[in-house]
Amino acid sequence: MDTNEIAKLSRHLEEFALPRAVADLVEQRFLAWNRAFLERTGYSEEELRALRPGQVFIQSEQPSFPGEAAEDCRANFYAIAVRTTKNEAALPGHLMKSKHNLGYLMLEELNPELPAKFEQGRLVGKEQERVRITQIFHEELAPSLMAVVFNLELLELKLEAAGSPHLRQAIQAAQLLSKTTEKITETLKG
Repeated sequence: MDTNEIAKLSRHLEEFALPRAVADLVEQRFLAWNRAFLERTGYSEEELRALRPGQVFIQSEQPSFPGEAAEDCRANFYAIAVRTTKNEAALPGHLMKSKHNLGYLMLEELNPELPAKFEQGRLVGKEQERVRITQIFHEELAPSLMAVVFNLELLELKLEAAGSPHLRQAIQAAQLLSKTTEKITETLKG
């Protein structure tokens, strides 16, 4: 999509009062959005230009409103949960995915059906739980784990000074705990 088409799309989205955005799902970039989308999510234009769609929303694996014939459908709707900049709660919505791999994000309900509402709730709940676990890890567990690593490093120094044969085990324990803490941190970043 060239810059003229993107500009036209952006102007078109501004006509909507509801929060909307369009992403290229192949190139993994946002193409256009309206002010309502920015206000509702808290992202700035610069942030959306820099973020990949997968960093902003999580998508259901099954279409919420599948086309009549899977081979012939021009677009499918997926329940999504959109992360906000505050990381407090996710916003429910839908993603319309075209056969050209463009994604049209809509933050308001679209012709709600019971299965779609359940899927939205599951995705929003999943994101809220991820945020809660991340907060617990950073506020309560990470400081304790870092204290354990620090104490293991002190133990290493003492074992080395004493010429202990257990030095290698202490070093391995400290390295394993450090790597595990790093993996947890990376996983929680999403």
